[in-house]
Amino acid sequence: MDVSSLSGSHFAWLLETRMDLHDALTQLDHIQKQLAHSATFRGYRSVPAALSAGIALLAATAQMIWLPSVSEHPWQFVLLWVGVAVVCGFIQLLEIVLWARKEGRQVTTRLTVRALEMLIPCLVAGACLTLALVCVAPDSLWLLPGLWSLLLSLGIFASLPVLPRAISLLGFHYFFSGIACIVVFRGPWAFSPWSMAITFGGGQFLAALLLYFTLERRHD
Repeated sequence: MDVSSLSGSHFAWLLETRMDLHDALTQLDHIQKQLAHSATFRGYRSVPAALSAGIALLAATAQMIWLPSVSEHPWQFVLLWVGVAVVCGFIQLLEIVLWARKEGRQVTTRLTVRALEMLIPCLVAGACLTLALVCVAPDSLWLLPGLWSLLLSLGIFASLPVLPRAISLLGFHYFFSGIACIVVFRGPWAFSPWSMAITFGGGQFLAALLLYFTLERRHD
């Protein structure tokens, strides 16, 4: 057998091996995507949720003490609770990043991105809606607590494919709380510090309980 024949056989073997390796990597990538699609996201933790509930209660107390006439200046109410949302969101995002780095797996990164993609649209919608009402319809700012709660419920329901089904209770809490804020807490009552404390603070406390008993306790 001449040298050219050996070289051709060797090249064909290398080409076949490369194709097999490519097929194996493609199948592995497909499996990882399937795992990310069907796995449960564990980046939401009970401690940040409980901390958010505490921050909401502190904000409600601060509003009652230092902003007693907030109904006459609704922009103060909006500024206060938007600040609370930003702080709580940062705490939760930091926990997610730390959790993802600790897990350190590609499937975990994909699952984290998927979970955030499900939640982010409702947060962006809430921010745009808030800005629109502040700039265009300040007389309608009393609707914001209810609308915030309704949008958050939609984000939670959208995230259910990667969360335990029990988390749907949290979505129902925010949904019915949003309706109650619009129907019951109308006009100046909508700016009551306890409407937000019950809606958001109570919701985050419920989230902490659900996350602990459905994810962390069972996982441990």
